[in-house]
Amino acid sequence: MAITQKQLAKELGVVQVTVSRALRHYKGVKESLRRRILNVAAREVYSIEASNQEARLMPITSFGILAMTASSSFRTALSRIIFHG
Repeated sequence: MAITQKQLAKELGVVQVTVSRALRHYKGVKESLRRRILNVAAREVYSIEASNQEARLMPITSFGILAMTASSSFRTALSRIIFHG
């Protein structure tokens, strides 16, 4: 069975974001840690599909709306709807 980023992170004692950055070869992850993550991912058969499936099963608890260029009255009305139903 495939392992997820969250499971990889737990096994390696790092946060999920670090695993994600290492798998995508982003800067900010030490090369020694990146190699360690990639080795464990290969050994444990990391699958992006398994990670995506796990994310799809998580409930949505919040969302955001950007209304920076909208008029002040629109932003006020929008915040009333969001916060007061």
